[in-house]
Amino acid sequence: MKCVVRYKYLIVFLLLCFPWLSSAKLRIAYVDVPPYAYQDTNQKANGLLIDAFREITHSVGEDAVF
Repeated sequence: MKCVVRYKYLIVFLLLCFPWLSSAKLRIAYVDVPPYAYQDTNQKANGLLIDAFREITHSVGEDAVF
């Protein structure tokens, strides 16, 4: 039983030490409500909330997918 608990802690430790092991991306869903969030003519998300989410995710070192 002690070995199982130690291996669980080892896995958590490795995931915390090597964040590049996680390839998950932050996906954000939105509803078209100009000027807060909308798609421009290039089908790219724009708006006040989208810009705020981009700044937040950039400050933590992640990229958001809308």
